[in-house]
Amino acid sequence: MWRAELHRALLWNRGLWLAVLMGLIGVSLRLPEYLQDLQLVQTHGLLRHPAQFNVYHGFLRVYGNGLYPLLAPLVATLPYAEALALDRATGYRRAIRLRTTRRQYLISRLTAAALTGGLAVALPPAGLFGLLHFFVPRGLPPPELARMPGDYGPFGELFERAPDAYIAFLLALGFTFGAVWSVFGLAIGAWTTRRYLPQALPAVFSFVLLTLLALLRLETWTPVAGLIPFALDRMDGIRVLVSQASIGLAGLGLLFIGEWRNRRED
Repeated sequence: MWRAELHRALLWNRGLWLAVLMGLIGVSLRLPEYLQDLQLVQTHGLLRHPAQFNVYHGFLRVYGNGLYPLLAPLVATLPYAEALALDRATGYRRAIRLRTTRRQYLISRLTAAALTGGLAVALPPAGLFGLLHFFVPRGLPPPELARMPGDYGPFGELFERAPDAYIAFLLALGFTFGAVWSVFGLAIGAWTTRRYLPQALPAVFSFVLLTLLALLRLETWTPVAGLIPFALDRMDGIRVLVSQASIGLAGLGLLFIGEWRNRRED
């Protein structure tokens, strides 16, 4: 069941590639503005160093200042979060449960949800990073023209020593962000048979939580903090961990309570 489910979720899942396409559009919205600024400073000779505009700083600016962090929960849930709700609505759950155990069924669904959600959120910024190589150089400017390492959030010192490793760290954060939000959406399917709710409610919840915490001046504890920590002041690894782990644990809690409530369906 594992192989068949992962094959279906990753290769024959139009929702996954639709989510990736949506993510690519969302993550690139600020790219034209960045390239316009680059052309402006080049035209007027304002560059103090050839690498002052580079793929690394360009990636942080475009990735961290667009709409993508707000879209990311929806991008994460589009590919697979509806699975449990759809299984219950169509009766597929009862049919598949005749051939496997409840534990195997849930593990396969959780694994597929985590992988599809993680890929859906991580692939668009990876595509943006690759696209920037066509416009700006890879090198970093001299230290006197760069920001302080602490300005880049957790592992910020890595940016100056090994910027590619730091970008990989951010993409890994994107993958785990997508995984936990996809699992959260999947868990909602244990409470409803309406397939659109597991896809839409996590994004709504994320936006409401972001708004409330921003009003309380607790921006570093918002869901976005676990995706773009470099864009927020006073970020550290604990806040990143809490912002992602809390969603993942909430999702698992909702799932297991909902499955216990639905045990008679089997």
